[in-house]
Amino acid sequence: MTMETYYRLLRPDENPSLGLFAKNQFSDVFSVEDHVTNGSKAGYDSRYISCCKTWEAVVDFAANTFTNPKRIVQITIKYPTIQRIDLTDPTKQMMYFPCNQKAINYVNRFQEVLILDKVPPDCLSAPVVLPS
Repeated sequence: MTMETYYRLLRPDENPSLGLFAKNQFSDVFSVEDHVTNGSKAGYDSRYISCCKTWEAVVDFAANTFTNPKRIVQITIKYPTIQRIDLTDPTKQMMYFPCNQKAINYVNRFQEVLILDKVPPDCLSAPVVLPS
């Protein structure tokens, strides 16, 4: 199995030594399209953990957020049971965003990959804190 690597800008309440968890692992009302287009603004917590495929994309994302401090972890997918959706794949974009160019632009700019439910702590690096 080839190990995949992604990057995540941590929320202030996330502790990588405990792993990463979706805001609501049991949510069935929050679609991929809603997650990407509205994030937490939709009023529902989702089952997805947003990540970026590249360091450059996560740094760009961090520069466009108000989160402080800007802590980034590297995620190394070590287990085949960790479910993910690569939204940079044009086939996936057609499936999830057939009429939503805003979402497509967003996932392409930030190279977005979604991980379902959780990431164990042994898949996470120590956080890197970007300068303010």
